[in-house]
Amino acid sequence: AVSAVASVAYSSHRKFQPTPLMLKRQSFLQRLKEATPHPERCQRGPGRAISMGQLSEFHQHFWGHILDRDMRYVCDNLIKPLTSETKLSYAELAGPKTVEWFVSHFWGGEFREFVSSLQNHAENEALSSMRPQSSEDMTFWVCTFSNNQWEVDEELGHGDPFQSSFYFALQSPRCQGTCMVIDHDALPLKRSWCLFEVLQTSALAKERPDFAGLLLCTSTGVLQHGGTGVDAAVSVAKELSVLSLADATATNPKDKEMIDDCVRRMSGGFRAVNRFVRNSIKDALSVTHDSFQADFQKLVSALDNTLASERCGGESAGGAVQNIGNWARTERSSGSSSFSGSVMVEHGY
Repeated sequence: AVSAVASVAYSSHRKFQPTPLMLKRQSFLQRLKEATPHPERCQRGPGRAISMGQLSEFHQHFWGHILDRDMRYVCDNLIKPLTSETKLSYAELAGPKTVEWFVSHFWGGEFREFVSSLQNHAENEALSSMRPQSSEDMTFWVCTFSNNQWEVDEELGHGDPFQSSFYFALQSPRCQGTCMVIDHDALPLKRSWCLFEVLQTSALAKERPDFAGLLLCTSTGVLQHGGTGVDAAVSVAKELSVLSLADATATNPKDKEMIDDCVRRMSGGFRAVNRFVRNSIKDALSVTHDSFQADFQKLVSALDNTLASERCGGESAGGAVQNIGNWARTERSSGSSSFSGSVMVEHGY
């Protein structure tokens, strides 16, 4: 009898012992409470963005649990448990920021690729910005973090996309453009809510000269900035060349009907939206091509210099060869080269 009681007590102890993930959440929640002791509810939309620094901190803390999992895992196992006590959005819990970039994405992609894509964009914008700004301070409106996951129906506008938090964030004068986190299969453009975001982005690009439009962000760089490599740009372009946004799907069939109706009522309908997306990837391909040509010319010039040194029998021949290797390594490590891995291997690098 004593043995049985002891066994039950031991089982109960094991049953209520916190898991490593629970302990990780508790430590992070404590950190959030120290940073924002009294989180408050704020208006839906543009005021609920998070900074790149906040997103990076979140990922770094939980990376050992997230691994190659997607945004669904992040929402169900991290965002909702962290906000269960306050019933606020994660942005409100962590300290909300004002939107600078709207993020359109597919929940099924790897979260670590998602973070890398936004990090590349933030670093590029910080370098090219007219005003001094750290990439960590750049702000993004990300639905998983910016929407209150306990009040999803309200965030979606109770069936009216023009009353949704997505729409309010995009329409903010502070919003500089849309970052679409995209993979080789262009999966975001096969989802109806992403289609709605592209629709609004297209309209804003026509209305606001200062609006950057649709930036296609990958884990290796932003396609329009030419630093992603030829393979990535071509792969996305092939997918978009045959993609029809009318085929986009939604988890809720009513959402698809509602958003498709919005597209049909706009000037040009689906044809206009498809054209806008294809023009965006066309611009990206043009930049990638120019970047590739410039990198290719650098490599050819370096080889010409080496050959010239060898013909002259100069003592600098070895140094010239070394310079080529140094250039290739620098280009790859900085991420500025448009050469893909396959092209570099082809040339012996």
